[in-house]
Amino acid sequence: MWDTPLRAARLVRSFLEVVAAAERGASPQDFATVIRDLKERHKHQVKRITMGMLQLKRLKLARGESESEVVDYIDSFIDRFVLSRIGIEALNSQYLELFTTSKGIVDPLCDPCEVAKQAASHARRVALEHFEEVPQVEITFFGSSADRTIPLVSPYLSYILTELLKNSIRAVSEQHLTSQSKEIPPIVIRVASDESQVVLDIFDKGGGIPFEHQPHIWSYMYSTKKGSPDSVSIDDEKRTPLAGFGVGLPLLRKYAKRS
Repeated sequence: MWDTPLRAARLVRSFLEVVAAAERGASPQDFATVIRDLKERHKHQVKRITMGMLQLKRLKLARGESESEVVDYIDSFIDRFVLSRIGIEALNSQYLELFTTSKGIVDPLCDPCEVAKQAASHARRVALEHFEEVPQVEITFFGSSADRTIPLVSPYLSYILTELLKNSIRAVSEQHLTSQSKEIPPIVIRVASDESQVVLDIFDKGGGIPFEHQPHIWSYMYSTKKGSPDSVSIDDEKRTPLAGFGVGLPLLRKYAKRS
């Protein structure tokens, strides 16, 4: 795990120095190849760091250390790691995007309703691989059409909505399996805007998170799948595209703050 950043640094350093690169005829596209290679190598870094931290948690608890102190330490570490990764990823993506469009990764006319529609379609396709029936996602818009779009990094919003909807769809579908209702209730995304902001609300009937667990939902060691602060496991067989490593909500919050 720890040698990955070292290999990345060596890869970048192996590229010709800026002045020497210009003298030897290297082009920005050559450096773009290096960046693409870095992105490919690092695409599973959050998974790797999370598995490492889960193992570290087990070791520290086995040594008798306080669970609350261990979780606080791990959350702080992953927080710094994720923040750094988002920044580096944004710079890399911006550099690569400028080869295809002059606007970069920021969409000046991002339509949250359209992004929500695409995210809902993807989340439902994933859920249908695990449930026979999943809820529909209804999207409503309130406000002036002139205020409907905002400048935003669309892939970030898409990622945030997709992950939130996977949580909602799974919760509603599981709730429906144990209920007597014949119809599965829909999930509603309400988009509202004015001249200064756009707000997205997601409503579902999935049962919610127990009050006693809510203080833990922003911890990287918490998973909504099991509904327990101690539920995150390093058992890969228990993970599906609908329920991953338990880092979803705090990770989404980081992306939301940086969008």
